[in-house]
Amino acid sequence: MSRRRSAAILGLLILLLSTSCTAGSSELAGQACGSGRLPGVGLTPVRLLLDNGWELQLPSSFARIENADGSVQPADGARVIYLSALTIRPRDSAPIPPASELHRNMTKLTESGAYEPGGPICWGHAQFVTKGTNDLELKATREADGTVLTCVISFRDRQDLDWALGVWKAIRAPTGG
Repeated sequence: MSRRRSAAILGLLILLLSTSCTAGSSELAGQACGSGRLPGVGLTPVRLLLDNGWELQLPSSFARIENADGSVQPADGARVIYLSALTIRPRDSAPIPPASELHRNMTKLTESGAYEPGGPICWGHAQFVTKGTNDLELKATREADGTVLTCVISFRDRQDLDWALGVWKAIRAPTGG
């Protein structure tokens, strides 16, 4: 990966994570991380599979919007999920960076109060952002060996925060974690 592209990706990640947020917990309890399936999904879920293997199943009420840049946006009218994955390829014969290393690097860009699943199976960070009374977002990343997924979940009702955290946690990494 060129230095210019690396700098652009780092800038995108800094922008994604550089907003103020409310305090979160350091670990999320209850739901299995990386299951690929959101709890409460009906019998005919919409399966989202990004090119590099990230996967998520959502209720059939979500329409899948594929953007020209390779990102995917499922939407149901009140909630929108933006997903985009970056593949990190080392130069020459250097090893693929493991999820734990990518997670440590992302931690440097994360403000205090971020939500963070407990690893080692599920790596990531998420921050709740209030942009207005009815303009709420969960800005998040998930890390797996050689890839970082960026995710922005937009919603209108504060009660949907738990749902958004559940979506973020349910995303299955390419290696299953």
